[in-house]
Amino acid sequence: MRLRRLDLSRYGMFTDHTINFGERIDGSPDLHIVYGPNETGKSTALGGFLDLLFGIEPRSRYSFLHGYEAMRIESDLEISGQTHRLVRVRKTKASLLDEHGQPIADGVIANALGGMDRDAYKAMFSLDDDTLEGGGDEILRSEGDLGQLLFATSAGLVELSKTLNRLRESAEKFHRDRARNTELYKWKEELLQLDKEKKGLDTAASAFARFITDRDGAKSAYDTAMSARAELETEREDAERRIQGLPWLGEIHRLRGEIMQLESLPEVPQVWFEQVGSLINQEPRLTTRLDGLKQRKRQLSEKKESLAVDNAILGLESQIAQLTTARARYVTATADLPERRSTLSEYDGTIRTVTRRLSEASGINPTSLTVPAGVVGSLNDLIERRSGLDERLRTTAAEMEKAGAAVGTAHRAVEETGTEAGDGADNTFDRLNAATKAVHADDHRARLAMHMRRRNELKAALDAQVAQLHPWDGAAEVLAGVRVPETGEMDVWRSTLDQAVKDIDRLEREEARLLA
Repeated sequence: MRLRRLDLSRYGMFTDHTINFGERIDGSPDLHIVYGPNETGKSTALGGFLDLLFGIEPRSRYSFLHGYEAMRIESDLEISGQTHRLVRVRKTKASLLDEHGQPIADGVIANALGGMDRDAYKAMFSLDDDTLEGGGDEILRSEGDLGQLLFATSAGLVELSKTLNRLRESAEKFHRDRARNTELYKWKEELLQLDKEKKGLDTAASAFARFITDRDGAKSAYDTAMSARAELETEREDAERRIQGLPWLGEIHRLRGEIMQLESLPEVPQVWFEQVGSLINQEPRLTTRLDGLKQRKRQLSEKKESLAVDNAILGLESQIAQLTTARARYVTATADLPERRSTLSEYDGTIRTVTRRLSEASGINPTSLTVPAGVVGSLNDLIERRSGLDERLRTTAAEMEKAGAAVGTAHRAVEETGTEAGDGADNTFDRLNAATKAVHADDHRARLAMHMRRRNELKAALDAQVAQLHPWDGAAEVLAGVRVPETGEMDVWRSTLDQAVKDIDRLEREEARLLA
């Protein structure tokens, strides 16, 4: 396992801090030394790496800047030749996440460590000055796990002495008093040089505060600019849509102008709108039928042109027409003859019955009993007059009854008023009688009743005729006020309506395309 990159996103004193060790270079030592002054975060970085491997401890001492729930460590670990992007957060369970934020098992790291726990890993790999010095003392005192292991074998002391000599030589190369060619001296010189460079790059507190203020102001201005940019982007998109719709706006104005010219037309019945859909659906079928009829007409025309004219037959055209008419009449008469015979039998039975009722001999010819046409007309006239007289009689009787009641009422009124009026009362009564006689002599009620019957008959006939004007559902008076358009004008309307329907359909398809 190799650590390629360690991101201390929210850990200890660090926020979004990255330590990048880079990729492995073949043929070169893969050793990295992290150094720096005290209190710069070296131990914090080491603690972050341990928490990445084994989980953030419940009572971590690195939660002073970021709370427990906010702590986050990210890394790129090379395990078995593959690089894994792993994230460790502060949770009791499922605290190890992948690069997509999905929980993964801790076994990915545990298998790479061979089952080693935190304490064993710290004892073997997390070494510092204190742990090195304490470990050396434990070895000399034969204490601790490592000291007990060394003194468990008798041959271990010789090897330990050789190892100590090598360590002393390495230590002298690393550091000797007053020596200037040791590695530590070189690193100190380099550290001093870096410290000078750091001081040259360091920023004063006042300048830092000013930079923070400038940064916050720039951030606020950036947010304002982004908000204005979003508004302008919205306005730009709206303007583009309007620009794209300008060509159709002129078309809409043109169609509205044509519709305004049709405002004087009568109101279209609602049922017409319901029939438009079915008519549109029937249009393809009718178009196909029309094409078939045109083709049939063309075939018949071709067949007609291919026929040879027989002048002899053409000379007999009138006779053939008469024979055709006669044949049709003959066929109709033949089909109608049984019914006619049945009707004749019924009429004969009726005549015999009437003859018997007239107490005439059955041998008399019924035609001798027919009434002349003049007599029939007179009888019909008398019948009509009698019906009128009966009606007038009934009306007169009703009026007499009403007049009698009125006279009785008048008599009672005269009796109540007494005779003080003298001759004036008698004259009033005479005038009432004269008026009653005049009313009885007039036939206005009979004539009114006759006219009312005629009016009802005519109204019923008119309603029946209006009912046949489907889909018109208005009154006859309204229909009488409608102006009847000319044939050419209706053709223009049909053409305009068809074009408007096509334009609306085209515009609806274009609108659907633009909205999609």
